[in-house]
Amino acid sequence: MDAIAVRARLPVWAVVKRSYAYVWERRTLLAVPLLLVFAAQCAGGLYIRAIMPADAAAHLDFSWIGPVYAVAFALLVFSISAIVGIHRTVLLDEIRPGLRFLRWDTNLLRYIGTWLLLLLIAFLLTVILALLAGIVAIAAGARAAGGAAPNPGLHVVIVAGIAIALGFVFLRFMLALPAAALGEKDRLGVSWKATRGNVLRLVAVVVLTFLPFAVVSGLLATPTIHHVRMAMRGVIEAQTKAPVAMIFISSIVKSVDLAVLTVMLSLSYDVLVRGGGPAAHRAEPAV
Repeated sequence: MDAIAVRARLPVWAVVKRSYAYVWERRTLLAVPLLLVFAAQCAGGLYIRAIMPADAAAHLDFSWIGPVYAVAFALLVFSISAIVGIHRTVLLDEIRPGLRFLRWDTNLLRYIGTWLLLLLIAFLLTVILALLAGIVAIAAGARAAGGAAPNPGLHVVIVAGIAIALGFVFLRFMLALPAAALGEKDRLGVSWKATRGNVLRLVAVVVLTFLPFAVVSGLLATPTIHHVRMAMRGVIEAQTKAPVAMIFISSIVKSVDLAVLTVMLSLSYDVLVRGGGPAAHRAEPAV
């Protein structure tokens, strides 16, 4: 798409509500891909749990790290195949039930390429900002009396500044992902133009959509956090392996999270790039 059809304001609450409602209404169609994602997440989590030592910090042999990264990447690619399917279902009404829902084609490769490009942009931006921040910190230290280190608050400001800059860039380019699923050529350009003036609304949509999953994930992590605190105090022995039940429940959360957030991204793309709206994406309730 060479030009943005309509310069719209993102309807925050409408997109958030419709993202959850769409997944529920399409639950029959999404059941197979999400069950596969859940199974892959469970299998990967259990495998990583099996190969990791009980106390990784006490082992100098980190040969297990390579397989962990390999499994994580395989899970990512498998999840992206479902994500591309969701984007194309929402935006193109491309209905492919069962195993055919997963996309193993050029759309998948294009999506992975765009995702890697965004990671590269984030990495380069981090390096540039870190170098500039280092120069500022050195200059502040040189000006300090007696060559003392600069105020610790400066480091907090620097880190916060880098995080805000990365978040801003991500928000401006986030619509490049659904654009990749649809085969757009100028994905980054389209996203940058479409998100102009809607950054704060995009922040609100992302936060509100992800908030329930963040709360659930926080509750799931509570026992682990408590265990770490007890281990740091020497009350109990350190343990790095996640309980099997937590892996199972976490996999369920990740599967639903994947679907809802992908629909949110698709609806945001439709509003800001194509001039559509959440109300246009309604499905017949599943029976």
